[in-house]
Amino acid sequence: MAGNGAGAEGHAAEADALRHLAADPAYQQALGFIDARDWQPAEGLLRWLRHCHGNALSFQIDSLLGYCLSMQADHAEAWQLLAPLLHHPQRTFWLAHLAADSQRGLGEWDTAASLYRQALAEGSDSPITVRNLLQVLLLQGGNEALQQLEHWHQQGELEGPVLEGIREALAGSHNPALDAWLDRLDLAGPDQHRRLLEQELRRLDLAAIVSRLQHPGWQASPWRAAVAQRLHHWGLTSTRAG
Repeated sequence: MAGNGAGAEGHAAEADALRHLAADPAYQQALGFIDARDWQPAEGLLRWLRHCHGNALSFQIDSLLGYCLSMQADHAEAWQLLAPLLHHPQRTFWLAHLAADSQRGLGEWDTAASLYRQALAEGSDSPITVRNLLQVLLLQGGNEALQQLEHWHQQGELEGPVLEGIREALAGSHNPALDAWLDRLDLAGPDQHRRLLEQELRRLDLAAIVSRLQHPGWQASPWRAAVAQRLHHWGLTSTRAG
């Protein structure tokens, strides 16, 4: 019973400390700077709060401070702050995501990939987590990115935020194999369609060009009609813009 009483007192003290922190004008001002993405003044205020409160509110303050440092590309110090919090009971998936960002910035791609996967396992529904994971896997080379895509496909997860994140990750990349993989599943987005069409134009693969221009995914493309008209004008296809 004494232990339960001590635990209750500890929770009450923590709750009281949190209320004081939330009411602190410096904390509210720091949150305002973070919302405005004004990282340096936010960092300064959070360091002051850390000094004032010591370890009593280390999770609340250090997680925000790690975020500010990461956004300023101070990845080494961000990692030092975030790594001890990775299993804190109050964490959300963003903690693992931020820690992954810091490891990515340090070039520790294996650890970064593992942490992005932890963020997904802990409930991330953000396309940013998916995008960053796939970008790290692409940096690693090999078949890691394709294996991850196949895993999502097998789990029935290639939709919504996952698909959005995949398309964002591939938007600026040059990976014909992944473009073609998505295309085979009818999941390619505008960027993939454009790159695949460019390949077919370079090869003058007229059958593939006509097929792609008629693909339902291209109906909303702002320049599909222009490409079709130009090819028809040159006598390369009999396809007119629809």
